[in-house]
Amino acid sequence: MNLADYDKNELETQLCQKPVWEYDDINEYIQQRLSGMFPDNLAELYTVWSRMLHIEWKNEQPTIFSAGLPKLDNKNIFLEPMTTWRKNKDNEEFPATRNKNHLNEAIWRNFGQYIKVKKEGNYRVPGIINWINKLKSEKILAKHDNVNVTTIAMISDGNATSQAPYAEVVDNMDAKADVLFDNTPDIARQWPTRIENEVLNTQKIATYFYWFAKEVSKLRGNDDKNSGWASKEVAQLYDKLNLPFYSWLASLKSNDDRDERVQEWRDNLNKIVAIQAGNIFRDATANEIIGRDKDNIFTSYNKLRRNVYVSLK
Repeated sequence: MNLADYDKNELETQLCQKPVWEYDDINEYIQQRLSGMFPDNLAELYTVWSRMLHIEWKNEQPTIFSAGLPKLDNKNIFLEPMTTWRKNKDNEEFPATRNKNHLNEAIWRNFGQYIKVKKEGNYRVPGIINWINKLKSEKILAKHDNVNVTTIAMISDGNATSQAPYAEVVDNMDAKADVLFDNTPDIARQWPTRIENEVLNTQKIATYFYWFAKEVSKLRGNDDKNSGWASKEVAQLYDKLNLPFYSWLASLKSNDDRDERVQEWRDNLNKIVAIQAGNIFRDATANEIIGRDKDNIFTSYNKLRRNVYVSLK
């Protein structure tokens, strides 16, 4: 937990903390909520009410009245330090929520949401990350210390009326402080930039793998179901990539040769993709081998390998 607002000094942060129960007049708090005022301190934000209860007693029997309070607007509100952010088409920033379709999406695949990889523009990462960076810049955190970034997400069931939790997702990644907050003068050589480039390149290759799996499924005659099977194959590919990527990330050091270490990951990625594609290739049916319209599993496999080769050059 960060002990101060990154944009305020420590004393100012400590003095302005006011949990809801410290309001002298709760009606004042209710009026602020009804007027749409957003809390200006974490203590109030973390104790915010979502509902009010009123109990009236008559003949020793309680009657309970319940009322929901307006939801807080979360657009361009950056007080909460544990939130990752995304921009909409109007360039407004909102919390980067997840849904049931992304349950198995590992944290490293959204590396740029957690770690600052761009120096220009209004590019926002969680406040806790800025706080850790501040500790490192003040030399309170040693540059060779490990930083563990953990994400916890509560997934909604997608039902607007119930909004019940569907699942809780927990994931984490480790890296050296001077890797995550690399101050190398050449921005193109800074580790966060290089890491994000490899994440994006890996996602591009996973897309090529998806199209390969989709073409194979189509050759099998599963035209109506091919996208579902292909998606499962891509999910299995990512499952095979998760541990190697986390291990590679945790092993990086500020004095490493950037090109050599990046090539190390690319070689591993190439090998894993080849193994997963090979598993599909070895299970080829007669229909896949014979093919249709001049396409068969051989042409699809060669197309995948060519795309991977070009992407990893």
